[in-house]
Amino acid sequence: TDLFEDRTPTRILDRFHTLLSRIVEHPESTLQELVESLNEEDSREQLEKENEIESMRLRKLKNIKRKSSVKRVWRQDHE
Repeated sequence: TDLFEDRTPTRILDRFHTLLSRIVEHPESTLQELVESLNEEDSREQLEKENEIESMRLRKLKNIKRKSSVKRVWRQDHE
């Protein structure tokens, strides 16, 4: 089995790059402050991803309901 999902190493490198960039941009910040800001960003990204997934689920559900309604109307018209 794989140790990581395909996306995980890329994500780790991205986060490390972001951390290094912030260290350069804010050399006076403590490591704790920098890590906290990364954690906040991760939380925001996770929330956005969850919202996007929920939105997709709702669109699919609406499409299923719409198709079901069309079939019902078609059956009523052809009975």
